[in-house]
Amino acid sequence: MSNFSINTSKELLNLGILEDEVIYLDPEHFDRAVEISNQVNTEEKRWQTYLNVLALCSFEEWLQGAASDLSIQLDYYSVLQSPFSNELTALSYLKVGEFDICLIVTENLTDEAVLLPSASIDSPEFVTHFYVLLEILEEQEEAIIRGLLRYDKLLNYQQSVNLLAERQDNYKLPLFFFDSEPNHLLYALRWLSPTAIIPKVSGLQTSKQLSQIHQPVKDSQPVIFGQKATRLSDWIQNIFEAGWLTIEDLLDAKVLQRTIVWQASYRSHDRNHEDEIAELINQLISNTNKFQQQKAAKRLGAIAKGNDSAIQALINLIQTTQDDEILWTAVESLWQIAPGNPTGGVRKVQLIDLGMLVARQTVALAVAIIQKANQQFGILLRVYPTGDEPYLPANLKLVLLDNSGQVLREVPTRESDNYIQLRFNGQQGEQFSVKVAIGNASVTEHFEI
Repeated sequence: MSNFSINTSKELLNLGILEDEVIYLDPEHFDRAVEISNQVNTEEKRWQTYLNVLALCSFEEWLQGAASDLSIQLDYYSVLQSPFSNELTALSYLKVGEFDICLIVTENLTDEAVLLPSASIDSPEFVTHFYVLLEILEEQEEAIIRGLLRYDKLLNYQQSVNLLAERQDNYKLPLFFFDSEPNHLLYALRWLSPTAIIPKVSGLQTSKQLSQIHQPVKDSQPVIFGQKATRLSDWIQNIFEAGWLTIEDLLDAKVLQRTIVWQASYRSHDRNHEDEIAELINQLISNTNKFQQQKAAKRLGAIAKGNDSAIQALINLIQTTQDDEILWTAVESLWQIAPGNPTGGVRKVQLIDLGMLVARQTVALAVAIIQKANQQFGILLRVYPTGDEPYLPANLKLVLLDNSGQVLREVPTRESDNYIQLRFNGQQGEQFSVKVAIGNASVTEHFEI
């Protein structure tokens, strides 16, 4: 039985949860911590060992309740052996799936920063994919997950601010740098590849070598403002970078709501639509009225799933229309009735920074690309709410930037918007950036067509 205070499904992850994850400690947790810590001679080390064991117990308890399908590998007695040559540290280690996790254990989080041994960042043999800050409240019999930090984000921060080790070879990390939403860790464990955070390098010996592989230095890798850019034309060749997911994956996991993603998908299964489908196809072929063509294409997306004639009619419309409004209406309908059909281009979704925390909720950025005539590509950008939230937060903006950082277009949310979008055309090799912003907070993703 799970003992943490936030209700989470064992199968689905609810992104609407943005409170502290409080894990209640059981008597067996304390018994295990006492048993193991009693093997330590000095009082100070014994107490830290005691806390480290409680951290492992509580974190395992939380993972088993929040994501029971993830495999957990840990050894409680490993806390008796520090991986470093200096004193016993306030760190505990475990493995979840293919990811290594380091728990930073504290019993009194009053400072604005936490200490992390420099070797845990600088020495490749001690580096982990995630660093999780866990506060142990022994008297209250509680543990609280206070934040998490991805290694690649930590490395970028170390380089950008020239972070130097302080006393006793420790780095002092400000609390604001930790992601306060534990569900982002769950998403990463489910959807990311470990090599997206720590790339595999044979013969890796130094932290300098490790940092270099995070920097976009290859000629074949598009770069904008010194940051790695996603090459969208690769998607047409079924080449994708880690972190880009399918709409279907997120719909099945209830990260995105089907009724929001598919605006026209009110399908009826209790009657035959063959006559209506035939009439709609005829309208697509014979009617030159833009509004009527859009209406017919949209309706086909609602009632013609798997219908070969409707699929071919939409394919023909996509390949022949010169009108972008009709094009994207037909593309969206094709996505619904024939998912994966190559004529509909490619669409992927990224939980920005594993879901960008804005206005106490998370949003997802969907990007679609379709190849058009005359070496042109059509691009669709769309931002969706996630979890149980039906609407995007107020005053959120989707901003399109050119390769010099100048704003090309900007779309703000209005009241009760369940998505916002931008569409444009470009040629292969053109670069642009997309910013999702609210107030002073923003996340920018870079792309090359």
